[in-house]
Amino acid sequence: MEFVEFYITCNPPLLPSGVDWVDELIELLYEPEIPWFKVLTPRECQKAVSDFIQDLLLKVVQEDTDLCDPDQAKRAGDAAHHVPSDIKTIGKRPRVFAWSQFQTDSGPEHGLFDAHRFPLNMHDLKHKAVWRGLESGDSWTIDYFLQLLASQWKDVGAPASIEEIQESFGCQITYNMAADLVYIGTDLDCLDTDKVTQALDNFLAVVTYGNRQCRQLLVPEETGTFRFAYKWLSHVGQDRATYISSKKGPPPDEFRRLQTAVTVRAQRQDANGTWTQDEYKYAPKQGVKPGTTKVFSLFEEFQYPKKLPTAVVNLFEKIVQASRTLRNGTSPNVPGNLGQNVRPIAPGGDTSVEDIFGESVPVLSAEPLEPAKQTSSRSLVETWRDGVRQAQQEKQVQSQEEEALISFDEPQEILPRESDLLAAAHLEMVMGVKDQQTSDARGHFDTSDDLICLEPAPQPHALDPSLKQTLQQPIDLLSQPPCVDWSQELSLSILDSVVPPLAGLTIQQVQAPTLVTTCPAPPEKAVFTPSNGRPSRKSHILKLAEAHTKDLASILELSPGLVSIELKFGRFYLKNLSHSQVDIGSGPYWTMAEMLDSLNADDVPESCIGFSTALTTCGPDVDDLVEMHPPGEAPWVHFETQVCYEISCCLEDQAPFIVEIDAETFKTCCRGVEKELGDLYLHCVRRPWDMQVRVSQRTALNQSTLHVAIADALVASMNVTPTSAKGFAIETTIDERLGATVESISIRHAARYRQTQETGSILTVAMTKRLVPGEKHEKRMKWRLGQKLYEGVPCLWYEVSVSSGRARDLFAENVGMAFGDRTSWDCEQLDREGVFEDICRPALGMITQMDEIGLLNDNGLRQKGHRSFHDSLAEAKERCGGESVFW
Repeated sequence: MEFVEFYITCNPPLLPSGVDWVDELIELLYEPEIPWFKVLTPRECQKAVSDFIQDLLLKVVQEDTDLCDPDQAKRAGDAAHHVPSDIKTIGKRPRVFAWSQFQTDSGPEHGLFDAHRFPLNMHDLKHKAVWRGLESGDSWTIDYFLQLLASQWKDVGAPASIEEIQESFGCQITYNMAADLVYIGTDLDCLDTDKVTQALDNFLAVVTYGNRQCRQLLVPEETGTFRFAYKWLSHVGQDRATYISSKKGPPPDEFRRLQTAVTVRAQRQDANGTWTQDEYKYAPKQGVKPGTTKVFSLFEEFQYPKKLPTAVVNLFEKIVQASRTLRNGTSPNVPGNLGQNVRPIAPGGDTSVEDIFGESVPVLSAEPLEPAKQTSSRSLVETWRDGVRQAQQEKQVQSQEEEALISFDEPQEILPRESDLLAAAHLEMVMGVKDQQTSDARGHFDTSDDLICLEPAPQPHALDPSLKQTLQQPIDLLSQPPCVDWSQELSLSILDSVVPPLAGLTIQQVQAPTLVTTCPAPPEKAVFTPSNGRPSRKSHILKLAEAHTKDLASILELSPGLVSIELKFGRFYLKNLSHSQVDIGSGPYWTMAEMLDSLNADDVPESCIGFSTALTTCGPDVDDLVEMHPPGEAPWVHFETQVCYEISCCLEDQAPFIVEIDAETFKTCCRGVEKELGDLYLHCVRRPWDMQVRVSQRTALNQSTLHVAIADALVASMNVTPTSAKGFAIETTIDERLGATVESISIRHAARYRQTQETGSILTVAMTKRLVPGEKHEKRMKWRLGQKLYEGVPCLWYEVSVSSGRARDLFAENVGMAFGDRTSWDCEQLDREGVFEDICRPALGMITQMDEIGLLNDNGLRQKGHRSFHDSLAEAKERCGGESVFW
């Protein structure tokens, strides 16, 4: 027998006495928020049941209501605080009330309907609640929703079933037949139901955000008319200068695909109408050979302390005990249980934790967090009703006929429900900015000399109107020809100032034609320099970068563990692109909107996007880079250097994790593998390097008994022996009693710089040395420093990133947060405190000076005959798909 669930709504709404009267004749669940009855019946009985309930409701309306005198209602409506009534109730004990009272929240409390709102097995519970988050959307059921959640966040304690939530919060949970409406009940405390609904709202926001988001921005830098194209890395001289940065080795087939990878380039139209591409002129570094791995001067004098192994038998016993506890059902992998706030305690009893470089970061104590800003159920329902009312007014001609008071909703017609606005709120949080409006960098200019301080900074809590319009207005990709000059139509350009040549700028400049504009020139504004030494005005590209970063960072409010936002310098490349889309001298060419649409397309898989963060293997390059700083700002000053061993381990039926060991003190820190939650790629289409803003999360495992026991055993078994001036050897145990497999070992040197205390920007220079397995003796393995390239991965490389010190202080709260909670800070606070500016502004000022970085890179790629016969994925699919056609 097939059952069907449908809803019947009544206008005017029923009072509790009216619902009691209906329930005596036919037992139904009633939801006062809508208001409607929920009916569950065999499909063949649906019409008979609907007719029966209709007769009951008509009887109530006819007996308890009468027409309202419009003149009397108008006079009453003039009185202060009076709600006009659309009906007149009659009788001593009416069973209905006016719809206008329902709209103004002056009707009966929802708690009076509890006897009819919840299933029978929940009637005796003291505190009950309803969660409607799944009623609208993609027809998700609660089981599918939790499985999807666990697939993305299992390593931080995401529940995979209703039973896990019940056990964590100590409550009873059930759901309707469609499994999209959740009932929550408990006898303990009303706050417990609030915690569950808040956690489910947060889970929905996490799942709606998705596993990873990717955004793109094009940075043409100067004024003029541009067109964009995909170019082979080999055609722009970057194929051999691009390393694959991976500590474990390259992904399968990555090096082969790099040979046919493409990047985005721009062509500029000169005064004669000719399209030209920038040519780079580099000055060679004297006395340095290509492929050199000379060490950065700051790391050159570091001496690795020796270490001898110690007994590990007792530590193996701790691993066995921790593994047994894990198998018995206790999960030690997360800092706190679901639904509970804990105060993480670092080793030694101090209320601080070690970050990935070993720096002590303050941890906030577990005080009650401010409740997240929510939209009430009443406002959600009102929004739904307003939408229905507006749609009806558009479709129907207003008539004088009496409106039917009762409507029946057939099951095949899915009504909008109160959670539509809830889902819309989550979608608004994650949709972000997908369009960048202009392809012409022509406009009015100030006297600034960099990419970042060009327009007045927006006031707190307010987005610049021009930016808001740019972010919200859709782009009509078909309305513009490929090479149109958009400056005739758009007065706002990607950059609002000419950028004169800077120190180190080597692009061959093309004389721009004289621009004639009919727009009145804005008055010149003096650049105000605040106390922190930064200009107070921002360019359009800086505003866009900050807006994108802010949008991506919204997921961090719900992410427990070690979270971060940082900008990395590197090189973007796209793999497996169809050859027909690559420009080899005759196009195709794209406008900015078309190129962004291509890069942001949903059919571009994550595996096709590559970004190499390995800038160079040459130490003198880094010596030059740390001397660069945004024009007009203070230089970088070194304040910290740290060295650690990073051991990547795998556990059976567990997520991989990293053991970080301080190279001087041999203190350990356990964390999960970095999970990229969002990426913003800034394509510097006239430069050899690009930028990536990365929003990431790693599980904090310092409170996990099992992971800490494994880390202690690894440290005890380590034998560090310097063998020469160039390197050393590390020996570790591979005993099966370790319970984990060592996948790779690397050494990371990190030097940090800052400008001033006020700016908060931190420049990090990281040198990574890759170790390779060596001799194996019984239950011990020796690892030695790699001496040659492996599939495009060098044995030593440098990475440079920009982060915010202010964000590090705020993100410390996430370390002890349980999954399902929300931080007390939000992205608005990050914006007010200048976190996004700390990250984006210095990088935009430095990228124009980095053309000579990585000139001596050599990834070992050579021209071979077989590279010409590799199909892209798109072409291979076309060749193999469908039946063969002969002609």
